[in-house]
This record gives sequence, C-alpha cells and structure tokens, in this order.
Amino acid sequence: MNRSNTAAPSSTTISLHDFWARERHQILALTLITLLAAALRFYQIGAWSFWSDEWFTVSGLEDGFNYNWLRQSLASTLVQAWVAHKGITEANARFFPALIGALTIPVFYMAIRRLLTPRIALLSALLLAVSPWHLFWSQNARFYTLLLLFFTLAWVCFHIGYEEKSNGFLLLSALFLALATRESLLALLLIPCVLLYVVMHWVGENRNLSLRTDLRLLLLLPLLGVALLFAWPYVSNLSDWMEGFGFANNTPFRFAASVAFYLNVPIVVLALVGSAHGIVTQRPIALWLSLIAFMPVLLLTLLTPFHYVANRYAFITLTSWIVLAAAALDSMATALQTDKQRRLLLLGLIALPVVQAMSDNALYFREQHGNRSDWRSGMAVIAEQAQPTDHIFSSDFKLASYYLDRPSGPIQALQLAALPESPVPVWLAVDATVAEAFPEVEAWFGRNGRLIDSFDVHVTGRSYPMRIYRYVPPDS
Repeated sequence: MNRSNTAAPSSTTISLHDFWARERHQILALTLITLLAAALRFYQIGAWSFWSDEWFTVSGLEDGFNYNWLRQSLASTLVQAWVAHKGITEANARFFPALIGALTIPVFYMAIRRLLTPRIALLSALLLAVSPWHLFWSQNARFYTLLLLFFTLAWVCFHIGYEEKSNGFLLLSALFLALATRESLLALLLIPCVLLYVVMHWVGENRNLSLRTDLRLLLLLPLLGVALLFAWPYVSNLSDWMEGFGFANNTPFRFAASVAFYLNVPIVVLALVGSAHGIVTQRPIALWLSLIAFMPVLLLTLLTPFHYVANRYAFITLTSWIVLAAAALDSMATALQTDKQRRLLLLGLIALPVVQAMSDNALYFREQHGNRSDWRSGMAVIAEQAQPTDHIFSSDFKLASYYLDRPSGPIQALQLAALPESPVPVWLAVDATVAEAFPEVEAWFGRNGRLIDSFDVHVTGRSYPMRIYRYVPPDS
C-alpha cells in the first residue's frame, strides 16, 4: 500500500479524543452542564403566575382516588410541606421541582454512562439541560420532574438487569417503577414496553416462552404487583374516573404533533436516525430505547379518540428520545472526525438542537410568561377596579380568590339569563378553560359587556388567554 495515500489522523482529532477520554474533563463538562441546568431552572422561578394544576398541588386538594399515604405523590408532599414552612409564593412552590430538575442532570449522566459511553452521556445531559419541556416542568409546582427521574431510572435499571442477568438491577427497576407510579399512573406505560422487549428478545434468540429457559421473567412479577397496587383505586372507582376524564379532548394528529413540538423537532429527527441506525446494527439498547420512546406515545395517541389525553402525558419519554438523539450525534462524530470540514459540519449538527432549545427558552423567559396564563396580572386589574360588592367569576375561583384576596365564584354558577337583573356589576376572567369549555359565556360578555384588559400569551400552536370582562346591568 502506498503510504502517501493513507490519511493519518490529525493532531486535533487525537487531542479531542483524548480530551473526552479523561475523566477529569468529563467531570468538568458535567459540572458546567449541571450549573447551566440549575441557572435555567431557578431563573425567574417566581415570575410566573400560578395556574390551575399548580394551585391544585399547592392547596393540597385530594384527587378523589389516592387518599392512602402510600399512593400520594412524593413531589406534591414536598411542595406542600415547603410552602407550609416558607409561605405560599410561586417561587417557594416551585423550589423542589426546580431542584429535582437540576439534580436530574448528573443522575441522568451517570445512568446513561453506565449503559453507553461518556460522550453519549454528556451529550444527553446537555440536551436535557437545555430542553424547553424539561425547563417548563422544572418551573411548575407539579410532580413531573420527579416522575421523569424515577421513570428513567426504572428503564435504565431494567435494561442493565435483563441484559447482564443482574437480579439486583431488576429489583431496583421494580422499586423505581413503584416510586414513579406513586407520582402518576403514567409510569405503568413501562410495563407494555418491558413485555414487548422480552418477547422480541426471545424471538430474536429463537427461544421458547418458558420460565425454565429464562428465570429472569419471575422478577417481572413485582411490576404487575405495582400495577395492581396503584391502579386498583381507579379500577374500583371507574365510573368516577370516566366522569372526569372519559371524554375526547384531542385528536391523534394534534396530540402527536404537539408531542413532537415539545420534544423539539431536531431532537425527534435525530432520535429517529439514532433508532434506525441502532436497530440496523443490531444493538439491543437501541431497540429498548426505541420502545421507551415510541410505544407510550403510540398508546396515548390511540387513546385520544376515547379519553382525555394531554401532551404532558408523553413527558415520561423525553429522556429516551434525548439518548437516541445523542447516540445519533455520537455516530456522526465518529464518521466525521477525520476531516476538518466534516468536523465543522458535526459542530453544526450538535449546535442545531441546542440553539433551537435555547431560542425557545429565551422566548419562554422574555415573551411568553412561562407558557401559562397570567392570572396575577388579570386579577390585579379586577382588584384595582372592582367594588367590594361586585361579583367575580372564573374557571378556577379558588386560584382567583388567592390573587384577589377576596372570594370569587365558579363559572358554573354563572346564569347568563339572570345577569341583566343583577344588582351589581359582574366581572369575568377568561382563561384557557373558559375559552375552550365555555365559549358562549365569553361571547355573551363580549356582546353585552366590555373587555377591560387582555394578557393573552401566545406560543407556537396554542394560546394561554387571560382576558378580563366587565358587565354593568342596566339597573345596577
């Protein structure tokens, strides 16, 4: 072979490889990524108003099913204990979700490094740190960041335990699934992924479905026990559940499209590439990640014509999509690292999802009021202008009463036909619930009353309205 035609690796390539191979450099990179994540999650944490679901958590209301302490959300318990100690403010209520969101980054890195490589783990940590979806739920007094953490640890431990024949990791998987399911029944979507993966594993190895040939299946029984423990209150009160959630609020296309939007389209595209590449090269971890990413979204999409389904239900899949995307970037790095121009292309590919995410984050902080309705500003207008005897109605009268520091009424109690006979002026606060579920009420106030002020928040694909109307009866 003519040595002049053999391309030797450049010193830059070698130095970059050596950089990522050194543990102290990995620790430095992880520290910087974690600090970035913490800065994003705690920045302006108290700037946004509460919204209905947050107030449900803060006020400690029961959901009608999980009165047992064993089934109560740990995240909600932490939020309620903290505000009881420090006082009810937006920043106090969101402290623990933000802290959990920031701490998820190093835990996620260590978990993915155990499964794959330090470089993929660092890329995954970076993509999660800047993820607008993860940032949003880290700044919400809800359980979703803790749910995602436990759910991720459950599927990581299952894959390690199953592939390495480690009973300890399989039991850890069942434990983390139990903790995740304690946050939300959505975690049970892991079970069909596990069952399908085991079946596909057997088929791939031409094995018989027999406990004798694979005793590890016995360790899946705790998963079924967890499912029964947490699902039983809902199954035993199915009529109550269906009364509250047994209606379609979405369409399959709208749900799938909104999930892709919140995941971030560059992440989705890269994840699809990573999934295809991993499956073609017959890597078991690629099949497992693909199941965790795709199956819950598919099952929820199929459920949309019959049941209430929100895009946040697919949040549990975020980390699997991110790892698939990071694996795709890592494969591209291996293919492009031998040429300077190709390395520039690689930097552009890595920068694309990061820049896209940070652009969305900038809008979130500067223009979009944290992607939620501005209850605080709307109620401030009413508090300033309304008389003590005026009537005030909204979709969440308890949240409105908190910001008004006075009682208000639920919109369900509003009788439009009787309003002309009201002895006092009537105020209406229109948020997303009123706009979607009671459009006739807003239309009536628009015709007969006056729009006092508007604080609508617009994001791609949807709006978070907050409009204040005032109606003055003729004889008031």
